[in-house]
Amino acid sequence: MPLDGSWGSFFGRLVSAQVVSFLLFVPHMAKFTRFQTRNLFQWSRTDAVCLLVGVVLVGLCFMLAHQLIRVAGGPRLKHLSGHLFLLAFGAGVLANAGAGLSRLGESVDGVAAVSGVILQTAWLLLVAWVAYSWGRPSSKSVLRARQACQVLCPVFPLAALALLSLPTYPPAVDPSPGVPAVATTPAASSAADRGSIYVFVFDAWSYERTFREGHLRAEFINLSELARKSLVFHDAHSPGPDTERSMLGLLFSTDDPVSSDAHGFGFEKDGAFVSAQDYESLFALASSAGLRTHFSGFFLPYRWWLGDQVNVLQTYPWHKYYLGADVLTRTGLHLLKGTAYWTDPWTSFVRPRTDVLLSDTQARWVHRNMKRDVLDVLAGPSEQTFAVFHYPLPHFPYLWNTDGSYDQRWAGSWEDPDVEGYERNLAALDALIGTFMNTLKRTGRFEDATIVLTSDHTWNNDPDRWNGRIDTPSTHVPLLVKLPRQQHTKDVTVRFQTHELRRIVSDVLDGKIDPGQLVARIQPTKAEIETPSTLAGLVQ
Repeated sequence: MPLDGSWGSFFGRLVSAQVVSFLLFVPHMAKFTRFQTRNLFQWSRTDAVCLLVGVVLVGLCFMLAHQLIRVAGGPRLKHLSGHLFLLAFGAGVLANAGAGLSRLGESVDGVAAVSGVILQTAWLLLVAWVAYSWGRPSSKSVLRARQACQVLCPVFPLAALALLSLPTYPPAVDPSPGVPAVATTPAASSAADRGSIYVFVFDAWSYERTFREGHLRAEFINLSELARKSLVFHDAHSPGPDTERSMLGLLFSTDDPVSSDAHGFGFEKDGAFVSAQDYESLFALASSAGLRTHFSGFFLPYRWWLGDQVNVLQTYPWHKYYLGADVLTRTGLHLLKGTAYWTDPWTSFVRPRTDVLLSDTQARWVHRNMKRDVLDVLAGPSEQTFAVFHYPLPHFPYLWNTDGSYDQRWAGSWEDPDVEGYERNLAALDALIGTFMNTLKRTGRFEDATIVLTSDHTWNNDPDRWNGRIDTPSTHVPLLVKLPRQQHTKDVTVRFQTHELRRIVSDVLDGKIDPGQLVARIQPTKAEIETPSTLAGLVQ
């Protein structure tokens, strides 16, 4: 038997508790109906199950608390339990209202500016309504709220079925090849064995803050050491000013406009949408030359883009750092994320503190996994490899010391512009490059390897760019290319579009690795001719 009352009233209260829990988490559930969100979150069926289980568990907790209050005392406590339910019901309604205002604010000017005032006023009215009902025993507010829950109860199972039926993101992380117990066998150095090709795309890496008057800053010791054996491009430009356009353009060697439809990502070509998988990627080019291919990245839905064109793909969502965690952990984190839509003043006070913890943990998780993946490739099986790494440094958050270690002092340092934080991240990037290069030297692969270092775009939030001290486009990025067995630096000042890296990769695969001849083959494209470089000539 129920703890209090008849079975009918017990199930009525149970349904009401579940509906209130559902209302509180509807906005979090609803965001995954959007194709873009699911892909950025790398949505899986397990996510749907964890979220729904969490909603049910919260509803059961509400019901348990309600029952305990009712049996713990007399009429006053029963009266209290009813009005706590009324307050929670109102909170659920306002959570959905807040989400609606937020969505409306994206398309209607002025709504976002007043939504906070509207919600604060709504909360004052809700509290006043609950207080009025509390003071009037004859009020039927609690009854009406319960009746509303009975009407809404079929929506929850329907929404659950819809959530479970949403298309899911394919597996995001292939098994790592791993590091052998002893990885010190030198790579062959014959002309036939060109070595592996490693392309590092560092996110938001600024040319202007890495170079001074055409020279690498002296404090970047590891970059400077690599540059002494590399082609150093001083007027390189990414395919776009943001990560999505740049990474697609670089990986698929095109400047076609990036586009998407309800089924995937790709490009606009001759007025029509073309899936990215219909383009030949750099990985397909390398595979045709017999190299094993590997990609490791973050944030973007690379699995949808690259499909089976790459042998091993490992990509980490910026919004879900618990891949591989147990179901209970996933459930709890979904519920915690769901509170982001709650509008009550208590949650609004606590949430910024939990957001800092979650965001920092997430960033550290991505860095830790990506660093492991890169080292696994650099020190892994000795077969020839073509690998691309889209790495989050020096992009914010600014959580790192200059040696790359995490420091609690920088917790929550996610704001731009933060010149000091960005400079720390640049120093951490230099230390990381040193770790990667030393790994290649230790395994005997450095000399024969082709190593490309570039960026998807510059630091767009650099205050010097805002105030006009930097007048180059935000596509201006660093580009260093170390060719196999290259021993001397060569500065390249001709304008070069990084989506044309395919030409360099193709030359290396064909054995055309003489630095002077390779540079001579870099000719401006039509777009480059129409947009003359501010730099001229080629410095030998």
